[in-house]
Amino acid sequence: MRLVELSVTNFRSLGDVQGIPIHKQTILTGHNDCGKTATLDAIAFLLGERPLADSDISQFAESEPARAALPSDDDAAEPIAVTVEGRFDLSDAEKQALGLSSSIQVRRRHVEGEGVCLEWLAQVPQNPALRNISSLSACF
Repeated sequence: MRLVELSVTNFRSLGDVQGIPIHKQTILTGHNDCGKTATLDAIAFLLGERPLADSDISQFAESEPARAALPSDDDAAEPIAVTVEGRFDLSDAEKQALGLSSSIQVRRRHVEGEGVCLEWLAQVPQNPALRNISSLSACF
C-alpha cells in the first residue's frame, strides 16, 4: 500500500487542504510556520503512528465559518472535526487479498468530545438488501 494523495481539515494550520499529491519522492518546501511539519504529523496521525494532541486541533477551523478566527456565542454549538484522509494505491497482492480492483481511501477523524475513529471509504449500494450480495444464495 502506498499513499498517493492526502487531504487535511482542521489540523493545526491546515484548515482545509485537499488533494495534496504524494509521489515516491515528495519535497515539502515553504516559509517557517506554513504547514510542512503539520503535513508530516497529519500523515503520522492518519497512519496511527501518533495520537492527536489538543494543540493539533485548529483554532481557526476554516471549514466551519461560525468558528473562524474570533470566538462567538455559537462556538459551543458544533464540535470541530479534525479529518485526515489518504488515498492509497494497492499492490496486486493487496487487491486480491482485499477483493478490490482499485485504490482505497482511508480517513482518520477526531470529533471533539467523541474521540478518534478510522474509516475505510467504499461504495455501498443504497438498498441494504443488495449489500454483501455475494453471500446470498439464488434459487431457480
